[in-house]
Formats: sequence, structure tokens, C-alpha cells
Amino acid sequence: MKKINEYLADKEKTPAEDTQQKPNPDENKKTNTDENKQPNTDENKKPSTSPVQPATVIENGPRTAKRIALTFDDGPNAQFTPQVLDILKEQKAKATFFVLGSSVKNHPDLAKRIVDDGHVIANHSWNHPHLPQIAKKDVAKELDRTRDIVKKVTGKEMNLMRPPYGEVNDEVLSTLGERNLSVIKWDVDTEDWKGKSPEEIVQTVISNAQNGSIILMHDAGGDRTSTVQALRTLISQLRSQGYELVTVNQLLGKPAYK
Repeated sequence: MKKINEYLADKEKTPAEDTQQKPNPDENKKTNTDENKQPNTDENKKPSTSPVQPATVIENGPRTAKRIALTFDDGPNAQFTPQVLDILKEQKAKATFFVLGSSVKNHPDLAKRIVDDGHVIANHSWNHPHLPQIAKKDVAKELDRTRDIVKKVTGKEMNLMRPPYGEVNDEVLSTLGERNLSVIKWDVDTEDWKGKSPEEIVQTVISNAQNGSIILMHDAGGDRTSTVQALRTLISQLRSQGYELVTVNQLLGKPAYK
């Protein structure tokens, strides 16, 4: 309660003085609790990280549009890859090449040409092992060595990966997921690796292709003469059926590179 003389002094103030705001003497004063405030341990904690999701396995694109992706595995190869690239250029068609790191090391000029010609380059391991049959650290090595050599040669860091033989297990998918790689399989196998004739290769594709199909072919790993000989006819027949030939990333609406 105010003393009587303080009360009278207040009553004698002019209105102007009364409306003037008095400074708060405590405004700039730190309290003991502020000075001794302990840091909030929650603020200093590292943000929690959610578990890495395994890679997604994709066998085809959307079935709603007449688009198809041609893919070639196991290259680059000094004999067959240039022939495939020449035909694609002549036909103004784009494709996706799943390359082996060891082959890129041996043929860097062809890896660079794949990219320079407007095709997509993607990871197919270093030397084509059965990934589920090797240790996790060796799976990582297969992926990382191929990533590094392709980036060195082409400047591209790949987002797409096709496991050799299409084989994966939970551990392989986890290792791929750690690298944010999409696993690309296929829904039409030309079986050119079985030594089929050009006519058989074309017939296999035409009989099985549908909207969103991913076609598996090879530009290395054996005699690919039949694949090369089938390619012009295959492109022509797919286009005559109204299909647009696109790269895998275009088919899926995913970025090809990081």
C-alpha cells in the first residue's frame, strides 16, 4: 500500500506527466535464473534420423501412355556398343545403358559417347556378380566403384541401377537404398543372350510389349550381332504401333542423375 505522501504526489501530477511511460527498472536487468539458465539439452540433440528405406524395384512404367524404354546391359563394348549407338542416332531414338564399371574403365570414350549422344547411363555393378551371394561390403564396393568411374568419365552421378541377372535380396535392397538408387528391372526380355535370331528378338518384343514396357537387350557380354541386326526393325515396328521410345527416367518421371 502506498504511503499518504506518495499518493498525494501522484494526484498533483499533470495529465501529460501521467501519460508519459516510466522506464521499467527491471527491463534490462537479468534475473538470476536468466544468468544461470542451463542450455536446453533437447535443442542440442542431433535430429533423429529415420531408418533408410530399401530401394524400390521397378519392372515397368505407367500403363496409361504408349511409351516404351529400350535398355542395353553389360557394355560398353568396343565392337557392339558403337553399332548400337550408330543405329539409335540414325533412327533418332534414345535408350538407357546399364554399364559395368570395369567396361567403362576399359572404354571411357564409349561411356562418354553414350551421354554425349543424349542417352542415359546407369549402374550395372563393376563386374557383374550375383549380388545376393556376396557380402554387403562387396555389394557396396561394386556400386561405388562403378558410380565413381562413371562420374569421373562423364560427370554424371547415376540414380538408376540394374542388378546383374535382376537378382536382389533384402540386404542388397538395403545397400541400394542407402545410396538412393532405384532398381530397374524389365517386363520384356528379348533373350538375346540366348543367341536368338534377329527375327526372334523382334517377335519377342512385338508379342509382349505394352504401354510402359521396359525392354531388356544387351550390347556386350557375348556375340550381340543379332541384337544389332534386330534393332532397326524393332524400332520401326514399335513406332508403327504408336509407341514413343523414351529413356527409363523419362518413362518413370524420375531424375536420371543426382
